[in-house]
Amino acid sequence: MGDDRVTFYFAYNSPYAFLANTRIDEALAQFDVPLDRTPVYQPSPGGGPDFNSPRIQYIVQDIARFANAYGLKLNPGPFADTGRACLGFLFASEAGTGKEFHDRVYRARWLEGLDIGDEATLMELAEACALDREMFLAAIDDDSPYAGARADHAAAAEADGVFGFPFFVYKDQKFWGNDRIEWLVNIIEEDRAK
Repeated sequence: MGDDRVTFYFAYNSPYAFLANTRIDEALAQFDVPLDRTPVYQPSPGGGPDFNSPRIQYIVQDIARFANAYGLKLNPGPFADTGRACLGFLFASEAGTGKEFHDRVYRARWLEGLDIGDEATLMELAEACALDREMFLAAIDDDSPYAGARADHAAAAEADGVFGFPFFVYKDQKFWGNDRIEWLVNIIEEDRAK
């Protein structure tokens, strides 16, 4: 299928990206289309969102509605610096267990109440994916070779006009939001019908 890939830009602190992650594989299963999971690291100065903000209060309600519709029992962990989780995902991907590690990070963050910025939490997730401990620790260091790839992903997201998560790119089409997966599927179906 050549260039028929879907790029899935995500951030681990985004609840909407988490929700999309629970559905995207099944939604695309009917197509022979590669899915490139692309983490975008967003440093978190200031310690996270203001939960007194009307916008954040709305998001909390909205996420609860989606989670209920999907049969998910949310137990969010703290808003964390996700830089090392992104590096861990890049290392796990190279080791062949990227999707498993990625899904475990999301599950830990949004369903298990864990701090994915914590090294011990990340080590548990890595060990569950049978990743080498010492190599994983070296990979999640800010000076690791994966830090360059993390920066490349941020540049690619900027070039693709990513302004929120989840963000999907298929050919020249862009889709922002968990509730746009159906539109992505429709466009792929139309493309395949040509």
